[in-house]
Formats: sequence, C-alpha cells, structure tokens
Amino acid sequence: MSDPSIKQKIQYYFSQYERWTRRINPHNYPAFFKAINFLKAPRTVYGLVIITILMMIYTISVKIDFLNPHIVSFEEIKGIQAQLLTASSIIVSLLITYVISKFFDIQNFRKSELNKFIKLQNRLVQYLKVFYHLGDQLERKYQLRPKYPLDHNRALRDEEYSNNPDNRAAKPDACIFTSALREAGSQSSYFDDYEINRKIMSKNHLKKLESCLSYLSGVLDRQKFYKYILEDFGVSESHRHSTYFSTINIAEDTLFVKEMAMDISRKNERDDWDNLEFWRNRIDEANVILMKMLKLADFLHDYKANLIRKLLRLLVIISIFGIILPLLLLSMQFNEDFEYCLTYMSIAGFLICFIFIISYVYSELTSVDIQSL
Repeated sequence: MSDPSIKQKIQYYFSQYERWTRRINPHNYPAFFKAINFLKAPRTVYGLVIITILMMIYTISVKIDFLNPHIVSFEEIKGIQAQLLTASSIIVSLLITYVISKFFDIQNFRKSELNKFIKLQNRLVQYLKVFYHLGDQLERKYQLRPKYPLDHNRALRDEEYSNNPDNRAAKPDACIFTSALREAGSQSSYFDDYEINRKIMSKNHLKKLESCLSYLSGVLDRQKFYKYILEDFGVSESHRHSTYFSTINIAEDTLFVKEMAMDISRKNERDDWDNLEFWRNRIDEANVILMKMLKLADFLHDYKANLIRKLLRLLVIISIFGIILPLLLLSMQFNEDFEYCLTYMSIAGFLICFIFIISYVYSELTSVDIQSL
C-alpha cells in the first residue's frame, strides 16, 4: 500500500499548482502575457528583431574594444565593406522593385474604387437634382418661407423657430423639410458627369448630404415628426396619423416634378410620383447610395500607404548604412580604429533595417486589411 502521507503531499502540491495556475492569468499579470503574446505568431518576426538587436548590442559592448576594435584584420575589413555594399545594393534594388510594383497595384485598385465611386455619384446626383426641384416646387405650392433656406440643421437648433407653438402659422416643420431637400441638391450641378474636369464629392460634402438625407429619412419614419409636416402641407387630420403614405399626395400641381421624377423612379411606381410614399422610397434609395459612397470615400480621401511609407524610410536608412558608408570607406582613407568602428556600425544598421524590412513585408503578405498597404 502506498504511504498516505505521500498521497497527501501529492494532493497538496497538485492543489498548489492549480491555485498558482488560477492566479497566473492575463488579468493579474497583463505585462507578462503581453510579452508572451508579442513573441507569438504572427509577431514572431518582431521577436526575432528584438533578439537580434540584443545580440548585436552584446557583441558591440563585450567583444569590441572601441579603442582597439580589431576582431578581423584590416586587410579583411575592406573585403567585408565590399561584400556589405554588394548585399545592400541587391536588397535595395529588390526593395525598390517591390515598392514600385506595390505602388502600381494600389493605383490600379484605387482606380477601380474610383470608378465605382463615380458611378454611384452620377446616380446620386440624379436624385439630388430632383430633390432640389421638389423642395423648390413644394415651397411655391404651399407658400413656404423658410427662415434658413439651405441650412436645416440651423433651423432645428433655432428652437424659437422650430418648436414655438405660436409659430405654427409660418409652417416651420414643412419649411425645414423642404430646406433639407434643397440643401441636399443645392450643389449637385458641380458634379455633373459631362464636365471636362470631373470632380468627385469631398468627404465633407458627403457628410453634409448624410445629414440631410438622414433627417429626411428619419422624420418620415416617425409619426410624431411627420404629423406636423403633413399639417403644414394641409393634409387632413385623419391622414396625419397614417403610415400609408401612398394615399397622401403632396406633389400634384407642381411644375416639371413628374418629368424629373421619371429619371429616378421604378417603372411600377411612375404613376405614383405625386404621393409621399413615392418620395420616401426615393429618399431611402439615395441614402443607400450615399452609404456606399461613404465607405469608398474612406479609401479614396483618407488612404495613406502605410507600408510603402515605412519601407521607403527603411530604404533610405539601409542605403545610408549599406551603400553610402561602405562607399566612403572604400574610396577614402581613414584612421584604422575609426574605420573599424564605422564598418561595424554599418553592419549593425544594415542588419537591423534588413530584419525590419522582412517583418514589414511579412506583415503585409499576411494582412487582410487593405489599409495596411
């Protein structure tokens, strides 16, 4: 039979081990686990960079005497400089080729994204022109006098104008609605597809359109908002609380609205051009187009070639350590000790830059984020 005391000791050590493993977790020791994760894949390359740097620092501090840094003979140091120059030239040439090929890949991708953006923009401009004309005709039909004709947000912030019950005679809600329609399409003529110098919408302009279309879409989705607009349009009390906008005609007896609406309407909805349901659908469609454009705009307007920028910086540094310094050492005569120090400095800088280049290329080849290019 086994000794009970041995069993107790085993159980005790096992319980201590479980207790220790429970305590060693990322919450209690975040720095330790960050260090472990840093050296794990896909960051293994970065771990190798740190190890290499530490080894070079150890070699420089322990093995090299700065007053007499003679690890190899002076005759051999010239051969090392020539080999370093050759290796650097090959690596720099390959790196330049890689950067140029990556640049053209990115340019081709940007062109394809730009073509998508322009197609969406041309489609959106059709909607915006119709919205502007609709807002103008609604103001004429219902005799609206907006306080802020092309700034619906300012009208919303002016509580005395928008929320004052004594101001109902000025029809403020309908004025804000038509102002948003006109504001959305006020600059649509700047982006016509027949312009010689084609313009694409800036991100600020897209944000402005997003504000207008979001307001128009949001106000028509909530009865507590659109009931006041319908009141200003003279819609009967029984229809103000209805969600069936197909029975509410707001655009009849307007000039050229029907003709312009045909360009953005579906065939099965063309007969309903004058009701509110038709226009709510068109506003929602324009909003969907705008959301797609905003996603593309992040790449077209805010894109920064992060990897290429880093590689070009490393290209300059590795050229200094691997090409410029060796060329100076081979072409000019320096003090022997000084030349040893410069040679080892060139080797150290070259190796560090070379490892970082490998790490950046590795991160790019294994990345799924297009913004990392």
